[in-house]
Order: sequence, then C-alpha cells, then structure tokens
Amino acid sequence: MLPTDLAPPMETHEDGAPNRAPMAPLPSPRRPGDTSVPLRSHAHARWSPTRFHIHRDLTDEEVTALMEAARWAPSTYGEEPWRFIVARRRDPWRQAVEAALVPGNAWARDASVLVVGMTSNTLSRNGKENRMATHDLGIALGGILGEATSRGLATHPMGGFRSDAIRTAFQVPDEVDIRWVLAVGHYDPRRDDPELSAKDARPRRRRPLRETVFGPRYGVSPER
Repeated sequence: MLPTDLAPPMETHEDGAPNRAPMAPLPSPRRPGDTSVPLRSHAHARWSPTRFHIHRDLTDEEVTALMEAARWAPSTYGEEPWRFIVARRRDPWRQAVEAALVPGNAWARDASVLVVGMTSNTLSRNGKENRMATHDLGIALGGILGEATSRGLATHPMGGFRSDAIRTAFQVPDEVDIRWVLAVGHYDPRRDDPELSAKDARPRRRRPLRETVFGPRYGVSPER
C-alpha cells in the first residue's frame, strides 16, 4: 500500500511554477520480480525505468524523506561517510548535474530530482583511509531506493557521468570521491518514446541464489 497522508504530487507549468491542483495518479512503477519465497520488503519491486514525468515533481517532504532514509543507514565506526548533492528541477545548480551526464543518460534530465552520491574517504577518528566508505554509501543508497519505492516513486542509479565536471562545478574536494548519480521522479509509461519504451519493457532477471550463495566452500551452493 502507498501512503495516503502525503501531499498530492505537483505538476509544474512551462515556466517552472507549480500548479497546485492535484493530478490524477500515475501507474505504479513497481514491477515485482520472481522470488523463491515471498518478500515483505519492496526489494524485488524496484527497477530502473527511463521514462520520467517531465512536469510532475517530488514534494519537499518526499525529498527530505529520501535523505532521512540515507542518514539513518549504518556505517563503519559511525563515520557516516556519505555526502550528497541534491538537484531538484527548480534549483539553479540543476543544469550543472545535467550537463555532466553522458549522452546515453540524457533521459535522466526528465526526472524531478537528481542526486549525486559521494564518499568522504578519511576516518575522522584517526585520519586513516576509510576502506568501507563506498560500502557504507551503498547501504545509504539502498535506504533511498527502499523509501522511494515505498512511496511509489521511480529511481534509476547511474554511473554514466563525468565526475570531473561535477567536481569542478560544485568545488568538490579532492579527498571526496564522486560515485554515482541517481534519478528520482514519477514513472510515466505514457511517454511516447519508442527507444525508451523498449528499454523499460526489457525482462527483469537476476541470477538464481545457487550462483551467488555458497555453503561448504566458494562456488558450492548449500542447497540440497
């Protein structure tokens, strides 16, 4: 069930001003994958679409909720090495993130929010390298994806961007690594784009557990 106590999604006019009238709900972005046992989470329902609604934006509450979900992720020594740049459609710095995307990810410019995920790689407790920083950022990303899916939002993490462009535009320190860009928005399957439609229609597949979960030794499944 999607929450019913959230403010209705907003549509923006061509000039970027919000239209306060509630819009009709869009189809759910969920495409549950096959699992060997039922899951109580939304993990198998999240996927990465490429067609985002070009006028419907996240509310401020929704954006804050995604960042809170990341904030409460566990981290090594409680370092919380994740850092984020959040660029909403209306933000003046949004163009700098869009410009850093590779041509194959141009569709992400339609998403309501673009989030840049980064890691601070030095442990504050002793000044040494935090080898688990990327791991901890991954957990934080999982929190964002789970919260977004529970709210009926679409998400698509990307590695196709120019980190040097983001580093220059946002004056990111050298000791901070830029890891990914995440598109978040409302899924719009009614977008008439044959190429993107074909991408979104691709079957969802995962390796069977026997190929990734081992028992007696590496490569040997504990399945009977």
